[in-house]
Amino acid sequence: MKIYQKTKEFNELQDSVRISFSDAEKKFLTYHEKNKFNSLEPVFYYYFEDYYYFGYKTDAAKDKQNKSFFF
Repeated sequence: MKIYQKTKEFNELQDSVRISFSDAEKKFLTYHEKNKFNSLEPVFYYYFEDYYYFGYKTDAAKDKQNKSFFF
């Protein structure tokens, strides 16, 4: 089940996970800055089976492959 940020389930989950959302977000932002993706806006998608899914907000109309990119 996908669990989205700012929900009751997400907040309750934070007490029992191996890595907190804030730690995961810091790691993703470090990756983002290291690879200089400055033109892309980072976004958090959801938590699913012990993983946080982050990605980038893109405009599918301007994407060369006509689809959104996510990490």
